[in-house]
Amino acid sequence: MVAAAVAALLPWQVGLGLALGMVFVPLMLRWPLFSVYLLVLSVPVQTVIRLPAGLTVTQVVMALTLLAWWAWMATGGHRKIVLPGFAIMLGFYIVVMILSLIVTTSYSESLAEISRWLVVLLSYIIIANTVVTRLQVLGLVVCFLLSGFAEGALGMVQALFGWVPESFYVGLGSADDASARAFGTIGMPNSYAGFLNMTLPLAIALAVYFVLRLWETWQAERSRQRAERRGRSAEGRRQRAEGRGRVAPSPSGEGGCAFVTRHSSLVTRHSSLASWPPRLICGGTPGWRGRCW
Repeated sequence: MVAAAVAALLPWQVGLGLALGMVFVPLMLRWPLFSVYLLVLSVPVQTVIRLPAGLTVTQVVMALTLLAWWAWMATGGHRKIVLPGFAIMLGFYIVVMILSLIVTTSYSESLAEISRWLVVLLSYIIIANTVVTRLQVLGLVVCFLLSGFAEGALGMVQALFGWVPESFYVGLGSADDASARAFGTIGMPNSYAGFLNMTLPLAIALAVYFVLRLWETWQAERSRQRAERRGRSAEGRRQRAEGRGRVAPSPSGEGGCAFVTRHSSLVTRHSSLASWPPRLICGGTPGWRGRCW
């Protein structure tokens, strides 16, 4: 009740932030993987939701992610930080950027750029040490695709209906020939294009992968069905061959044999050598010539 009363006295943005923090912070402390997913999903809405002191949602989520990950690493004595080769090279790149401050013309812009690359480095290290299983990687990929799909759909609507500022129109000739440049929720067309460029190759690669897997599965199923049909055909031929060569007792009861051919109803009966030559009963295919030995 006290927390609700305090939140009611604050601006609605602050109250909403506190309410979301009470829900998400315990989840992030309990499962650091949740903070990684939330960090990816916060990028498209970082300019939509305005926070006090000029902070963005992504910056707040990044700070909470660092806190949750530090607590998670501190409580697990057996956990060790793994530094991939890309993280080491990215660290050297940031060191060079820091050294370039000696000749910079704007410390504020340079520090802002360095801070963004530091966020990239820390995010990469956290993800590399948190997302380790196949299922966790699948969840991260789903977050990337969801954010990219939502931004792409919004950009298509903005471009089709012209829901962009006038400064975002480009083209030659009259104003009617100008094209609207979508910006999504990122805010600027170039930054928006960069965000889509990071998610589109992943979506295309996964689409090609799943199409190839479906093709392989279909080919394997066809091969299995063909093998089953060949097996049934071979079994049918074997059974027919056994039927043609089957020896049945003579219906006369004289101890003789009856041979039935495939092409006719030729029946050869003989009771003993004394009854030679055997009696032949032929019929069926015209012109058939049989011989009894």
